[in-house]
Amino acid sequence: MTERLPWIVILVCLLYAVQPIFAQQTTKTTIAVIDLASRGGLSQSEIGTLTDRLRSLLVQTQAFTVVDRGRMEEVLAEQGFQMSGCTSAECAVEAGQILGVEQMMTGSIGKIGRLYTIDIILIHVGTSQILKSLTRDYQGEVEGLVELMRSIANELGDVQKKPETVLQTVGGLDIESTPRNADVFIDNRPVGRTPLKLRDLQTGTVQLKIQTSGYAPHDDVVTIESGKTKPYVVKLKKMLRLSITSTPVAADIIINDKNIGQTPFSSNAMEGTRLDIQLKKENYKPWQTTLVLTKDVALNPKLEMTEEYKKYLAAQGKKADKDQAAVKKSGSSKMWYWVGGGAVVVATAAYILVSGNGKEESKDFPAPPGRP
Repeated sequence: MTERLPWIVILVCLLYAVQPIFAQQTTKTTIAVIDLASRGGLSQSEIGTLTDRLRSLLVQTQAFTVVDRGRMEEVLAEQGFQMSGCTSAECAVEAGQILGVEQMMTGSIGKIGRLYTIDIILIHVGTSQILKSLTRDYQGEVEGLVELMRSIANELGDVQKKPETVLQTVGGLDIESTPRNADVFIDNRPVGRTPLKLRDLQTGTVQLKIQTSGYAPHDDVVTIESGKTKPYVVKLKKMLRLSITSTPVAADIIINDKNIGQTPFSSNAMEGTRLDIQLKKENYKPWQTTLVLTKDVALNPKLEMTEEYKKYLAAQGKKADKDQAAVKKSGSSKMWYWVGGGAVVVATAAYILVSGNGKEESKDFPAPPGRP
């Protein structure tokens, strides 16, 4: 007997050593989830799928031990408990007492027009106290509700991990926009469309994005304050069309001191944007204007030749007249045209045309080609 004593002591010591490990493994909250009730707009199979996803996501938070759906139905059926229509807190508490869990979750999903509404409550079975109430509004395809289940599960998991702080560190936003039905994103996560009431947002800063077709996206960093719901109203700015052509074409375009290409040109710009526009082309005077976009704008200025270039073309025209006179005097019936430099000779008349080839820094004008 005395020889076995050391082994017994060792066994007892080992049991005490591993006891904290088992204690840590049992710190998760046991919870059962009642299938969400449908308030219209979703089939029972869709409701069941969303509830199953919510159960799985609650397990992934590492904060809950979730009772399997089949096991829950089996235990309740043995006690003659009817789950159908069990949506009230009192009913959930009664089911939780039968299942022997610490907390119960119940809720509903409804649809008003194109808007889905989700209401979730988390109940402490022992005290019948509602520990957490979550609401979510979502407008979009039904598949987007799956991502909202993740948001709900993560928030409830945080409540379990930090019960002394999380319940007091949430706030909200009431978001309105002009135009309405704009998509809203919080930290790049879609949360619905305006007008939108968001509750249970964690305190601190969030990245807010509001966007809709035909308007510039609105980005902002918003601070969520504990226990406060902030109104957030924004008027989205339209995206307007800016088109620029010129006579002659291929003029350099400088907008707000940046060279953006040559005419013809078109692009989108935000409503209210101030634009300092310049057009430059060799042998032509610079053209410029300043405007603030309030509607679609199409510019088509006619560039004016420099005096130096006018004199050059006039000189070329006189030369063409002399050449034509020489042709006529010689009796030749051969006619010729010079287009590239700006003059055309037809019979005895000379016409000046606009050209404009060449580089801006050069002061040499293009020379006419030889006679054909």
